[in-house]
Amino acid sequence: KGNEHNGPKEAAAEILKYITGEKELKTLEDAKDADCIIVAVAHNEFKAMSLDEIKSLFKDGEDDKKVLLDVKGLYKVDDLKKSGMRYWRL
Repeated sequence: KGNEHNGPKEAAAEILKYITGEKELKTLEDAKDADCIIVAVAHNEFKAMSLDEIKSLFKDGEDDKKVLLDVKGLYKVDDLKKSGMRYWRL
């Protein structure tokens, strides 16, 4: 029997636990000091975040060392370019 989830947030939490070596991420604060952020779902919480708010989740350092993967195309290309981050957008 496969894993059963109550919804997309629970499924995403399970994926993150796997990727991070079982570290459970319950809030965005738990993702602090990231090397890379993957926005793979179009939840309102992510849509409402500015790129500056996204940047605050990365480790301190130069913006060009921060990597954002915008799988859902939530952010405008012009804004991504202006942010100084490395990005990939689907």
